Amino acid sequence: MDKNWNKDTWRKLNIRQQPIYEDQSSLKTVEEKIERLPPLVFAGEVRSLKEKIKKSCFRRGFFTSGWRLCRKFF
Repeated sequence: MDKNWNKDTWRKLNIRQQPIYEDQSSLKTVEEKIERLPPLVFAGEVRSLKEKIKKSCFRRGFFTSGWRLCRKFF
């Protein structure tokens, strides 16, 4: 992950399909509400999944999606 990442990094990207939010105040309110919610995936779950994928890459485990993910993650 980029060391300079922050929650607004995506705003700098070239977005090809983006709705136009006419009410910026409502958008800000929704973004603030979402920001207070717990994460959908916790860091420990991500680390655990990566470890399982890594083991399957070295044939020490089984992962149903197989080698494509191995090449992507490692």
